[in-house]
Amino acid sequence: MVEKSQKRLLGTLKDLLATGKYSDLTITCGVDTYAVHAMVVCSQSEFLAGAARFPGIESETKNVDLSDEEPAIVKLLMQFLYEGDYAPLISDENLDSEESEEASSVAPHTCCVYDLWGQMCSRKLCQHHQCGHNCNRNCRNFVCSTCNPPPGTQASNLSIHSKLYEIGDRLLVDVLKDLARAKFANACIHFWEDRAFPTVATHAFQSTSEDDKGLWDLVCKTVAEHMELVKDPVIDVLLNTVPGLAVGLLKEKGEKYRWF
Repeated sequence: MVEKSQKRLLGTLKDLLATGKYSDLTITCGVDTYAVHAMVVCSQSEFLAGAARFPGIESETKNVDLSDEEPAIVKLLMQFLYEGDYAPLISDENLDSEESEEASSVAPHTCCVYDLWGQMCSRKLCQHHQCGHNCNRNCRNFVCSTCNPPPGTQASNLSIHSKLYEIGDRLLVDVLKDLARAKFANACIHFWEDRAFPTVATHAFQSTSEDDKGLWDLVCKTVAEHMELVKDPVIDVLLNTVPGLAVGLLKEKGEKYRWF
């Protein structure tokens, strides 16, 4: 009963954004105009609340112009403010790849200490995992997370999550930052090998201040776990230009191997 009521409320909020009914504020971004509701958006964004409340052109015209932002990102921002989430939603995506098909044919895999021929398990499940090399031959229902990412993740979403974190930081929407960070962390686990990762890592460092470690720490942790990334020219530039990144990598490795 409660769940049904919550779904109905969510549907009402989505309809209010789509129709603009009872709107008392507009947000523009290029050619896009959103007829929004101050009670909904200003209660979640200190930036929007200030623009609508304090004397100025925004409060006089009841319009906040976000034309400096990317229209596609602003659209996702609006979705979040009214739905509490942004696309791609988990149910929206299907991941089909040759790697997934290859891995699914041998997964889930449980190691056997000795097989029928008296040999220890040394199966290469996929290009990311070989028993005895990536584990101590102690897999239990193992499924490669790189070959079989959970629904709702794609390499291209790394950039989306980074940009949503950035706009959440700029417009002071802390809850959006929390969600974008969680989605970014999940995407890093599965797509650190993708060629988009170094570029997104650069954006993460350039788009937020040094005091905001939300995405910085995730990038640092990812590189520390996959040191082959330092061979990438883009990551190499980051290591030489971003203060503290190399030290952060050292700390990550030190904690993992208990150097100190």
